[in-house]
Amino acid sequence: MAITIAKVKATLTPKERERTRKLMLEEPRVIVVAGAEGTGRNGVMISLHKDYADFRDFISNLRFDSEGYVEDVDSMLIGLQSNMIIKPLSLSYLAGREDV
Repeated sequence: MAITIAKVKATLTPKERERTRKLMLEEPRVIVVAGAEGTGRNGVMISLHKDYADFRDFISNLRFDSEGYVEDVDSMLIGLQSNMIIKPLSLSYLAGREDV
């Protein structure tokens, strides 16, 4: 799993915004994309990859496809089969909660 934070050009044209939206909605490896604040970045994405090579190709294509409006990208990779996972990723923890 990759958590990627990015600095995106402050103002996207409507065409750039729609292109980005379409790219992200059509990409099955991406599970969340959102605007964000902090660490000098304004966007966050969570994606799933079969291995490092798949992630590397994905990020390379993302940079190319963004046509320069993604200015800076940093990622953190998490091995989902690691013995260091304390609480696995699951939305089931939220089931039945009304405060969420």
